[in-house]
Parts: sequence; structure tokens; C-alpha cells
Amino acid sequence: DKDSATSVLHAADSAFLSIVPVGEDVLRRRIEKVDSLVRRSFERAGLRLDEKDLDAEAFNYFAYIHFKAFNDILVERSVNFKQFRIKFENELGDELLKLLLPQATASSKTYGGTISANTLKDKLAAALAEVDAITETLRSKGFVAMVERSQIDAEKLADWSEDLSDLQFSIALDKDATQNAQILLGEMGYRLVPDFARYAITSSLRNYLSPLKEDVTTEEYYMDTSYASDPDLFEVKQVLLNVVIESI
Repeated sequence: DKDSATSVLHAADSAFLSIVPVGEDVLRRRIEKVDSLVRRSFERAGLRLDEKDLDAEAFNYFAYIHFKAFNDILVERSVNFKQFRIKFENELGDELLKLLLPQATASSKTYGGTISANTLKDKLAAALAEVDAITETLRSKGFVAMVERSQIDAEKLADWSEDLSDLQFSIALDKDATQNAQILLGEMGYRLVPDFARYAITSSLRNYLSPLKEDVTTEEYYMDTSYASDPDLFEVKQVLLNVVIESI
């Protein structure tokens, strides 16, 4: 919906400015500059742009110009990208979590000594329940069309809880509203993309599992869910998030 989309873009701007304090006016002018350079080409491609009615395609466009502006400023100012990215994804993820799930209540309690297998399993179950609530909110607000989280094998869960292996699962996001902006920025060589779902999900998992000395990493893959032997017919229809949880 429009209000949620506007809030997400504002949260991204705020997170960026908190780390790279160029000022709101400088950032706004840079976003306007990107907009002036690319708007006509998007409109010629049939895109109807109206900030008062942010449908999925318009939201994708505005996410693109905001993140293109972010990337341009990072390059111009020679910002250490690795350090910036960690701070940005953490801060934006936390803000998105507040927007999408205001009732989120992950404990900040830290654990000393050996953590039992049952504690790990219980916290993971709570974390996954919150992730499911986040993805349902993303779906209901139109940020994605459909979500499917892979089931975790009981044997693999047991091995992870006994610190014998890491734990992996995936979350499929069909028709992520900003997938085209993510892909376009990536093709241009930029590494900061508007992967809002990943930021929120990662933040939620870390809030639950980091106090248990578990590290959470996530990575996105772009998938065509329909088979085509001709690679020229490849069309992204799904963003697949791969999640890895391992002890520190």
C-alpha cells in the first residue's frame, strides 16, 4: 500500500543519512538528478509514475532512483563499502521490522556458557514464527505476491542444535516488487540494492539468534520458475533468499 511504501523509502533514506551524513537536501537533489535522467526512458517503456499512487511498478522505480543515488554518493565519497553495508543493512533492517511488525518482541538477553540444544530449538522456532509474520505482512501490503519458506529437516535441525553443522533454509519471494530495481542496479555494477525483504528477515533472525552466539547470513538469488531451454527467454519471477545459521 502507498503509506507503507512511502515509509519504507523514508526509512532507507534515514538509514543512509545516519551513516553518510551528507544532509537531506544533498540527498534529495541527488535523487531528483537521477529521476530527471531516467524517468523518460521508464515512461517510454510504458511505466505510469505517480507518487500519489505507488503501485508495485512505481515503487520499484522510486526504490531504484533512491538506491542509485545512494550508490553514486558512496562512490563519489570513497566510502568504505564493507563497513557501510553492514551498518546500513542492520539499521534499515531494524527500522523495516518496526514498520512491518510493530509488535516484534525478540529478547535482548545474552547467554553465557553452554547453550542447550532445546534453548536453540525454541529460539529458532520463535524466530521462524516472526519471519513468517513478516513475510505475510509483505504479502498483504503488496511488496510480494507469494511467499514460501522451506521446511527444515529434523535431522539437520538436531545436528545444528548440537553444534555439529550449520543450518540452512530458503525463502522464496514471488514477484518481489523491487526485484527489477535490484537486478538493474546489479547489472550496473552496484552492490547496494533495495532488497527490503532480506533486510527485515535478516534483522529478525539476528535479534533472536545473535544473543545465542549464532551468526546469520543471507544471500539472494534471482530465479525463473518456468523452464526454458533457451537462456534468452530467462525471466526473473522469484527472489530466493538463502539463509545460513552457524555458531560463532
